[in-house]
Amino acid sequence: MPGGKKDEITRVERRRALIKGRIMEDSSRMFSKLGFDAVKFEDIANAADVARGTLYSFFKNKEALVEEILRTVYQKVIQGLDKVKFSDPVKNIEALLNLYCDIWETNSNQMVVASAAAFSSQGRSEKLRKELFSRIENIFQSAAGWGILRSGNPAVTTELFSRTSVPSLEVLSKEKDYRKLFVDHIKHLLLMEKK
Repeated sequence: MPGGKKDEITRVERRRALIKGRIMEDSSRMFSKLGFDAVKFEDIANAADVARGTLYSFFKNKEALVEEILRTVYQKVIQGLDKVKFSDPVKNIEALLNLYCDIWETNSNQMVVASAAAFSSQGRSEKLRKELFSRIENIFQSAAGWGILRSGNPAVTTELFSRTSVPSLEVLSKEKDYRKLFVDHIKHLLLMEKK
């Protein structure tokens, strides 16, 4: 029944999802360029072209907005890692690196925010962050079994990767063949050359 109440609710939900997405993208861009502390909630409302009341209908404060950004990025990486199941640990690492490139292409500002907050956030997204880091560490654990981790320690390698991957993407993404450069750079940083 076109034009009925069900269609109206769906249209409203779609509109709200678009507005929420715009708020998250605009705030991520501002946080990544100016830093979390320099951005006021009213600046976000202005950038997203929404009333402050609309902004508050989605997020009770800046911290809640950042938590949603972190949750979104962490979930995208976790969902992507669910598909990484090669028997060769180098292929698993390459899949992880390519996954980061895929997410970067559509959510670079959100990744910058998540990277900056990864080691300081203790909010609702902390459980997802721990799950993500655990899955990444499992990938490096497999590589350690093959004796190819430069550090020899999967936990150290996970932290190195987590601290360097997004800053490396920020620099390398300006290059034409950034994906290959990124994969080669991170592999060289974390893995020993095969003999």
